[in-house]
Amino acid sequence: MIKTYSSVFVIIGTLCAGACDRPRQPQEVERVSGDEVADKLEDAALQSGPAARGVLTEAAQMARQYPSLAPVEQPGSYAQKAMQDAGNAETSKLEDGSSAVP
Repeated sequence: MIKTYSSVFVIIGTLCAGACDRPRQPQEVERVSGDEVADKLEDAALQSGPAARGVLTEAAQMARQYPSLAPVEQPGSYAQKAMQDAGNAETSKLEDGSSAVP
């Protein structure tokens, strides 16, 4: 009986050691076309004030140069950063006393 338990522990130990030595598979990151991201940025630009519109339009032009990017809704993506920059640009303009109405 003790021999059986020790055999089981040896087998479990061998399996665990083998699993630890195996390299991890990289997680697949979702990607979408740069054109798809650009289209969404252009849609957002149409609904934005002048300062934000300029930032988003320029970001859309840049996005079209990439074959793939992270999806718009992914935190930290190119589009999320562009939206943050656009918001900052519009806020800066409002703080300077300019109107947000085009």
